[in-house]
Amino acid sequence: MAFPGMDCSTYPGDARMQELKRQTNLAWTGFYLAPAPNHPDTDWMDRRAVLAAQGWGFAPTYLGHQQQHLTNAQGKVDGADAAQLAHAAHFEPGTVVYLDVEQGPPLGDPMKTYYASWVQSVVDAGYTPGIYCSFLNVADFIATDHRPKVWTWRLILPEGDAVNPPYRTDSPSGSSYAGARMWQYVQNMKTVFAPAAGAPPITMHPIDFSTSSVSDPSVP
Repeated sequence: MAFPGMDCSTYPGDARMQELKRQTNLAWTGFYLAPAPNHPDTDWMDRRAVLAAQGWGFAPTYLGHQQQHLTNAQGKVDGADAAQLAHAAHFEPGTVVYLDVEQGPPLGDPMKTYYASWVQSVVDAGYTPGIYCSFLNVADFIATDHRPKVWTWRLILPEGDAVNPPYRTDSPSGSSYAGARMWQYVQNMKTVFAPAAGAPPITMHPIDFSTSSVSDPSVP
């Protein structure tokens, strides 16, 4: 059994999140921890209680350094920052925090160094590390440090088209990495749903869609 989830960089607003939860089969949402090195907007940060009351699970996401400053020292700083932001957003110790790595292969040594330091810093702060990355980079990340929970992206649909619920419930193993906890299979989509019978449809864009083997990916 798999649970569909969404990921939207900009917070859609309480009302739209409530309608998504009521009108679709989405179980969980990405939750951006910010301000982070590559995600300055903090509009998700005070919404955890509201979203939890609506019934959402979470994937707390930290968009760290991508190309520059990929050092052991920076990874340590950013891991501590991710944990502090998770705490500020009222995620309890032990919660899984996912490092968002957007680059594709090859995975260079600087990123491996940064990642390993980030992971250890998150562990030291009492949280559980996760990694969001290309399915082509998973093996290198896990060989560097196997502890993070894996959220991998392998895109199988063209981006940009409208997608109506119900959303896919494919096993995350379909990402080509058998050990994946979550699989993002499409990005930058529009989602269309009707808030009530006969009401005009609501369109949201851009949104990424994933599946997960758990209904709340923040739970270790």
